[in-house]
Amino acid sequence: MMGDFLARYPAILPDWHFDNQQVDLVGEGFDAAIGGGIELSAGLVARELARIHVVAVASPRYMAGRAMPRHPQELAALDTLLRRSSPTGRVRGWTLRRVRAGTSADSGDEEATVDLPRPRAIFNDPEAIAHAALMGLGVAMLPMPFVERGLRGGELVRLLPEWFQDAGAVWLYYPSKKLLPPKTRVFIDFVLARFRSEGFAQRMQVG
Repeated sequence: MMGDFLARYPAILPDWHFDNQQVDLVGEGFDAAIGGGIELSAGLVARELARIHVVAVASPRYMAGRAMPRHPQELAALDTLLRRSSPTGRVRGWTLRRVRAGTSADSGDEEATVDLPRPRAIFNDPEAIAHAALMGLGVAMLPMPFVERGLRGGELVRLLPEWFQDAGAVWLYYPSKKLLPPKTRVFIDFVLARFRSEGFAQRMQVG
């Protein structure tokens, strides 16, 4: 969206900061943030952009000659690309759920925890895991924003289409000032309108 935003508002200079850690938006002087898990302290507004599903993917090259898994436990027989949590340093396990037909995503679902005895590599960044999956190094559990393009283009295949993790929501955060700076207001309005028009929330959920 950056090119379209700058074309519309050429006088605005974006100064982006990328981090996997908690930040203090107000105390550190940020105008706005997109992400998840930021503590909603006093003076901060959060607008939900989408709920994000995490799905199992692999490259067609990796899956060539291998049987497609039919249950999450069968992922344990494949090479896995795991994520180490930046805040805790722990390697994140995989718990997937399947929503039964005729039920909502919050009731009547089935959960399965995957034993992972064959890690191929461990990363602390989901984008790096996505690249490793594209290279054919193994199976990854990744949020939809990191794999949607690869799935649409055929560089990745979805394993266990009925199963997913719910990673929670991605939010647009900004200070709750009555008079926001014009640059912040136009950015917020642009992001909200663009996410709606492109059906982002629907594209990020599966199952």
